[in-house]
Amino acid sequence: MEIIEQDTAAKDTYEPSAFKQRLGEVRRRIKSIDLRAAVIDHPFPAVGIGFAAGALVGLIRPMPKRGPISRALFAAGTALALRYVREQALHRLSVYARDLISNKEREAGSVGEDRPF
Repeated sequence: MEIIEQDTAAKDTYEPSAFKQRLGEVRRRIKSIDLRAAVIDHPFPAVGIGFAAGALVGLIRPMPKRGPISRALFAAGTALALRYVREQALHRLSVYARDLISNKEREAGSVGEDRPF
C-alpha cells in the first residue's frame, strides 16, 4: 500500500519540466503575433523570409516531372510574381526618396537657406 500512496502523491505534485514550460511559452508567443501587422510594418524582410522558406521547401521536396504546358504556366506565374515584387519595391523606394527629399526641403526652408537640397 505504501508504493501506491507514493505514486498518487507523486502524481498530485507533478510539475511540468522546464522544457515543457518553455515550449508552452513559445507557443503562446507565436499565437500572439499579429502576422498581418508585422508584414505591413516590415515588407522587405517579409518578402525575404517568404523567399527563403519557398526556396527551402523547393530544395527539400522532390520535383515532379512537368509537361511543356505546366512548365510554361509556371514560368509565366514566376515572371509575374517577380515583376510584382520589383514594382512594389521600386514604389516603396520612390515614396521613401520623395519623403526624404520633401523633409530636407522643409528643413532647409525653415532654417532660411536658399539651397534646393
